[in-house]
Amino acid sequence: RFGLRDALQDYCDHLQLTSGLQVHYQAFGLEKRLPQQTEIILFRIVQELLNNIVKHAEAKTVLVQLTENEGHVNLTVEDAGKGFDTGKLKAAPGVGWLNIQSRVNYLNGRLDLRSEVGKGTSVSVEV
Repeated sequence: RFGLRDALQDYCDHLQLTSGLQVHYQAFGLEKRLPQQTEIILFRIVQELLNNIVKHAEAKTVLVQLTENEGHVNLTVEDAGKGFDTGKLKAAPGVGWLNIQSRVNYLNGRLDLRSEVGKGTSVSVEV
């Protein structure tokens, strides 16, 4: 109801209270609302990524960053967790990851995943 910026702030605050994960949220730009469907899809992507971090990453901190510049929206979620071999995800993706990919494709966006065992994970979405 109040837009993606505020919805993500509320979600990150709630997750920090309930999970013990230290969530750092930053938003730059987005003075104007995006189309409602786009906002919902980006929110669901963040939910899935944060859910995966809580379940699998063994991270203590996470950064969620949302930026808008000249019509391009960038969403980045990074954790300082245990990381993983991305080749395994490509060979046998889980339902959550498939949902993320499908949502990014629906928005005609670009998805970038970077992870290394012992060094955390970074996922960036650009639409």
